[in-house]
Amino acid sequence: MRNVEVVSAFLGREAAGLVPISSDGRCLYSYGVPIATWKGTESIVMTECSKFYSRTTSRHRHMVEDMAVQKGVTIHKVG
Repeated sequence: MRNVEVVSAFLGREAAGLVPISSDGRCLYSYGVPIATWKGTESIVMTECSKFYSRTTSRHRHMVEDMAVQKGVTIHKVG
């Protein structure tokens, strides 16, 4: 399963993927680290607490942001 398919599944609140990116429908993980979580029905919380994300995790985060905006999902960044 491609990364974009996993992110799309997450935005549809579905479980998908394996390592390096996976979704349980509520939370999206990159290498087991939660990078985005649904809050309510129309917004996602993304934690900005670490400057030490891998290059791949950074790509995953940007993909979530881009696809969420395209689908009209609000993103709240915390941390």
